[in-house]
Amino acid sequence: MSEQRRAQIRQIRGILGLSAAEAGQLLGVTEKAWQHWESGIRNMPDTKYQLFLTKVGNQINNTDPHCDLIVVYLYDNEGYPSPIGSLSNLNYLSHVYSEDGKSMCVDSLILDLKANLRRRNRICFNIKDNVHAKRAVERWANSVKDEFDFNVGERWL
Repeated sequence: MSEQRRAQIRQIRGILGLSAAEAGQLLGVTEKAWQHWESGIRNMPDTKYQLFLTKVGNQINNTDPHCDLIVVYLYDNEGYPSPIGSLSNLNYLSHVYSEDGKSMCVDSLILDLKANLRRRNRICFNIKDNVHAKRAVERWANSVKDEFDFNVGERWL
């Protein structure tokens, strides 16, 4: 397992506040097995990695019925997903499409805790690999447009 994948599972587990034992339970493995994956002693099987991403996504989306939290992925040459970011209806601002319509960039409002400032964050992704994100963003854009009556979903200049 690559260092990048080990870092991702550690980061995701940390974000969700899961112990190694709880993360292992999600996949039906022991705490020790999870620790071996994170430390690189053993490689996490690809099927377990994909199952972890799926279960984590479901767990995140089931925490608050008013909050959509969408994970955006980048797929490697072998077709395995790596999370590159997340989107939420709670901080969605706007989105734009690439000229060829194959990519989308989404702007969100984030709080930079280090600087104690609010700022705009942009995440760009391939639509083909993230149809779920495109659908969610379009749904959010329609609700924002209805609420505030301003133009969203413009094209890149």
